[in-house]
Amino acid sequence: MQPLPPPWPRSPPPGSPFPGRAGCLGLGVRVPVPAALTPPLAGPRSLRYFYMGVSEPSPGLPEFSGATLTAWHGVDGRNVGPEQWERDTWNLKVAQAVFRQDRDTLRESYNQGGGFHTLQLKYGCELQDDGAKGGFFEYGYDGRDFISFDMGQGAWVAADDGAQITKQKWDADRSIAQRERTYLEETCIEWLGKYLEYGKETLQRREPPRVQVSDRPSRDGLTTLSCRVHGFYPRNVAVVWLKKGVAVPQETIQWGVVPSGDGTYQTRATIEIDPSNETNYTCCVEHPTLAQDLRVPWVPKSNVMLIVGVVIGVLVLVAAVAGAVVCLSKCRVGHRRAVCARLLGHAHHPRAWAGIADLLWPGWAPAPTPTAPGGSAVWLPRSAAGPRAVWWGTKGQFALGPPSHRS
Repeated sequence: MQPLPPPWPRSPPPGSPFPGRAGCLGLGVRVPVPAALTPPLAGPRSLRYFYMGVSEPSPGLPEFSGATLTAWHGVDGRNVGPEQWERDTWNLKVAQAVFRQDRDTLRESYNQGGGFHTLQLKYGCELQDDGAKGGFFEYGYDGRDFISFDMGQGAWVAADDGAQITKQKWDADRSIAQRERTYLEETCIEWLGKYLEYGKETLQRREPPRVQVSDRPSRDGLTTLSCRVHGFYPRNVAVVWLKKGVAVPQETIQWGVVPSGDGTYQTRATIEIDPSNETNYTCCVEHPTLAQDLRVPWVPKSNVMLIVGVVIGVLVLVAAVAGAVVCLSKCRVGHRRAVCARLLGHAHHPRAWAGIADLLWPGWAPAPTPTAPGGSAVWLPRSAAGPRAVWWGTKGQFALGPPSHRS
């Protein structure tokens, strides 16, 4: 078996570490700030290639297939230019020819005849925020690991006895290991930058996170607090619960960052608490779009109801004061003021409310006799005592309509 030749060589661009900042949560969580590079990136970036060859192709399953994945929060291999397409096409043609030969070699190594067999290869590189580089070459045969490259040791690692022959052959030629290391540390990193350059418009998006805090009953009288963080981009985010202002990462359960389906990301962090002991909990979020950490406190339901009750009480008080002001404005001078005072002094009586209504709406006057069943008075328009009137009930309520139909 022979190693796959590396893609076209290129000289790497000047490297630069991506600076980060210590998390303001006091956890040492690194939430990277984009560096002054093109494109501005934060978080690990990787370029990966996937090849697969089969011995018996069929409809929907070609003899050879390959894919390129540039991974940094949603940037993929579609963001490429003509040079990249030409290079990838050349790589695939070379890999297809090599795979045919290697399949035959592996069948002999495992004493296999015909039948369906697969050969897979994945390789690529990764660049961290601090400038550290990593890479890998991994071969698989018939769905199992076959041989891989240990970049740190510069040697090949056989997964089983069948791969020992290939390992010995490749280790004997030190130029193979040196060639693969150079590709992973230099050429691959350069092409990673090229792919990301084509996707920089997407990478430069900045969407701040939105935070929602909720709670639900849990076991044994405990309560589970949930902090949902969503709508943010880029993907880097740090979420932790604070207890009395102090981060408790060991008690915080992280649910991972996943795509939201609209180009942004979401995540969730939960914590189980005993509300009878402590209720001072806050969800704290860090994101590159935020100048400082975003803190959203948990408000127990009892406190929420208290706040709602206070608001309703204030509204009722305001309405009562407004009604009194209107009433007193109608009681301006002379007999109206005296009548108003007497009526307000007997406000418990239905006729008192009827008198107040007459002061507020002078266009209505009492009928000679109360004609509504169960009512204390019927008030008719002064202009014409027609079929519609104001009916006053025993509890002071009123309604419009023919008095004879009221009960």
